[in-house]
Amino acid sequence: MPDGEPLDIGTAVAAGFFVFIAGQSTTGQLIATVLRRALTEPGLWQHVPGRTGLAEAWVEEVLRREPPVTTWR
Repeated sequence: MPDGEPLDIGTAVAAGFFVFIAGQSTTGQLIATVLRRALTEPGLWQHVPGRTGLAEAWVEEVLRREPPVTTWR
């Protein structure tokens, strides 16, 4: 904590659980969006294995256009 006091067990567990769920949710949403967009983009899926860096660039572009988290709940 900013005041130097250690977290109590309940707060530490709650924070850990939140980070776990937030990471799982955003990662799953990103994977689904990348696959959906790649499968609907004409010709992209066939070119990914043969072109170095294309998959990485595609994921970056999807993150830029359709981030997995658009608002805070």
